[in-house]
Amino acid sequence: MKKFYSKSTALVFFMAGVLSQNVSAQCAVTTGPTNDCSYGDAIDNFSIGTTTSSNTGCSNSSGYSAYSTPVFNFDLDVPYALSANVGGATYDQGLAIWIDLNNDGVYDASEQVYASSTAALSHTGTITIASTFPGVVIGTPLPMRVMCAYSTVLTGSDACTSSIGSYGETEDYVAVISGVLPSNVEATAVFEPFDLDCGDVSDSVKVTVTNLTANDEINVPVELNLSGLVTGTYYDTIPSLLGNASMDLNMAVINTQVGGTLNAELIVSLVGDGDTSDDTLAVTIDILDATDLVITGDSVVCEGDSLDLSISNPSGAEVYDWYIDGVTATSGTNINTGALIASSQITVESSNGCRANDTLDVTVNLVPVLSFTSSVNGGTVDFTGTVANEDSVSWDFGDGSTGSGTNVQHTYTSNGGYFVCFTAYSSCGSVDYCDSVMVSTIGVDELFLGGTVEVYPNPTADEVNINFDASDAFTGKWELYDIDGKVLQSKTVDGVSSLSISLGQYPVGTYILKMTSDSGEAFRKELMKN
Repeated sequence: MKKFYSKSTALVFFMAGVLSQNVSAQCAVTTGPTNDCSYGDAIDNFSIGTTTSSNTGCSNSSGYSAYSTPVFNFDLDVPYALSANVGGATYDQGLAIWIDLNNDGVYDASEQVYASSTAALSHTGTITIASTFPGVVIGTPLPMRVMCAYSTVLTGSDACTSSIGSYGETEDYVAVISGVLPSNVEATAVFEPFDLDCGDVSDSVKVTVTNLTANDEINVPVELNLSGLVTGTYYDTIPSLLGNASMDLNMAVINTQVGGTLNAELIVSLVGDGDTSDDTLAVTIDILDATDLVITGDSVVCEGDSLDLSISNPSGAEVYDWYIDGVTATSGTNINTGALIASSQITVESSNGCRANDTLDVTVNLVPVLSFTSSVNGGTVDFTGTVANEDSVSWDFGDGSTGSGTNVQHTYTSNGGYFVCFTAYSSCGSVDYCDSVMVSTIGVDELFLGGTVEVYPNPTADEVNINFDASDAFTGKWELYDIDGKVLQSKTVDGVSSLSISLGQYPVGTYILKMTSDSGEAFRKELMKN
């Protein structure tokens, strides 16, 4: 019969003293959990296979002891019978055993190799160390923990917890595992190119293969399948891969400069591999476009015109910024430069730092600038032109004649006002400069239609009279011009012997009277308005 009255008294005292000493369930193997075994809640003896521990009863009142003997030996994948007596044949105990199989200094829940399903005075079972346990260490002394707890079923996370069940004992031993581990070579990583790496015309695809066991392996076949940005299958063989070691391989050199999604599948197909779940690794790598930006469009423009430019190779969700002579202009794949008046430098850059900027040097061809002056000497006029930014020039003398050259001379056969145009030509088209020239070579009274013409008063403040002294009256057309050659008045008459023309409405200056008979004879006269 359990002594509940004395246990209750001890429980209150014990918990008040050691509760603060509880540690994480997965802790260093050197952490010895404490408990109270003084009432007989102890590991009396136990056997695993042919090895027996006879450290009878409660060896330490704190409930924790560590022993260097006996050493428990296990062969991989071999079942070993377990039998244990606990609780001093009086108090039911739950029993559990842990081995730090990967020798990382921590008892993990997965390293619990035995746990009783109930609390009892004796326990039997089987312990088998599986060769498939990840990282199990062969031939090295490993920490082993045996724990009992009063009236408690122990879980995998209890290896380092004190005061479980209020009563119990923990004993630490040494275990050694022997055997040959099955091969387990893992497709570990495709570590180059990196995700969001810049593309390259010669980009290496590098992988990592890892031997997860202590076995040395030879002739390990490796396969790499690529799709997406680049398609291809590549093979290699690792002649020697040491146990618990990794090896990096350069599987391929590919062109990733344009960027995109690269799908990579790494396969390790070692014959006899005991764990095929990690033999294949599939990854997706996004590679950034690293091609140089290219501006497309004209590089020559006429003064005052604009250019429409664009990027010939835009990519993805990049943002493009445009600059004109270093000053921010706009964003996007296109730009309208606006009116350009001087040669400029247009630059575009991408938010993708993998891409080199492009710069377009724009030549602005200047529009011709010109003028001329004239010097009249009778019917001969000397024209002096001034011109810049031209390829060639021409003249229109206003009488149906043309000419070329910057400085020219032209002789008119008739008096009057002539509208002369000086034209300059370039790749940007043509520009005209026009002005009027007045030619007068006939005296005040001249023969006209076989007689004379009398013009008076000249100068005049208002009206001027024209009388004809001829055998026939005048039939034809008369016209009045200003000095720029603009027609101010005109009239057709029939058989008149005199005319009156009013200048009163015009400003002071020189005006030209032109009379042309129906027979084709012409008369020109300067009229002065005062």
